[in-house]
Amino acid sequence: MNIFHRVPKFDFMGKRGIFFTLSLCITVGGLIVTFWRGPSLLSEDFTGGYLSQLQFSQPIDVGEIRTLLITRGYSDVSLQRVGEQSTRIIIKTKKGGGEIIPIIKEAFPNQAVEVLGEEQISPTMGQTIRKQTIIGCLVAMLGILVYIAARFEFRFAVGAIVALIHDLLVALALLAITGRQVDSLVIAAFLTILGYSVNDTVIIFDRIRENLRGLRKVEDPTAIFNRSINETLSRTTITVLTVLLVTLCLFIWGGPVLNNFSFVLLVGFITGTYSSIFIASAIVIAWEKKSPHRFRT
Repeated sequence: MNIFHRVPKFDFMGKRGIFFTLSLCITVGGLIVTFWRGPSLLSEDFTGGYLSQLQFSQPIDVGEIRTLLITRGYSDVSLQRVGEQSTRIIIKTKKGGGEIIPIIKEAFPNQAVEVLGEEQISPTMGQTIRKQTIIGCLVAMLGILVYIAARFEFRFAVGAIVALIHDLLVALALLAITGRQVDSLVIAAFLTILGYSVNDTVIIFDRIRENLRGLRKVEDPTAIFNRSINETLSRTTITVLTVLLVTLCLFIWGGPVLNNFSFVLLVGFITGTYSSIFIASAIVIAWEKKSPHRFRT
């Protein structure tokens, strides 16, 4: 199945300077907003807070509880159903966990509300989670760096890692700009982006390597890179459209709990495809232009 009946001839590498500048502006602007928001960017999973697990006598709409608590000043509230039934709910807040139970009982007098558990998430625990998150992302990128360097060349590995960092920074920037928070599900989305982006990059790199074997003597590296990206463009387009369709459904109908998760995936899948072409491949060809040598094939 091909979207393009003939291999297109887009000059991707000729426009790399424009897209480098665009990516730099987005990431720098996003980092400024991220630092400006500070701790408010992090959910109670990382900063500490209160967790309450409530059992209701009848099924209840989580949206009603969320609206109630937001109107009472708990704008950072997070709610999650437990199990298949909608009678047990976990509520996370950054302040006054014990104060929300009387509010809920008062607002729903026909419900018998049982408190199954209350606990405080300490800031120390949040710091531990932040540290583990950073370590997890660094270990993942180190493994990718070693894999790409072993399979291709070190310059390919550097291009792939820079593209991955770009994808994470853009996703984080849009989270900050849109007023969302980083929680444990967002971290899972970040790691998913890493896997998707590097897979798309490897596909393009593999075609580049194949073409370098047969076309190195008749075409310059820029032409070979453009040819390789255009030859894989149909496959890349079909893959990203399929993934985006599923993720968009999750974003629209997944509910508030999965909203940030699906939002990050949407951003990450788009930037992952973009960075594989305009960041990863462009860095490799820029490296070649600066210090030309024979590619290892």
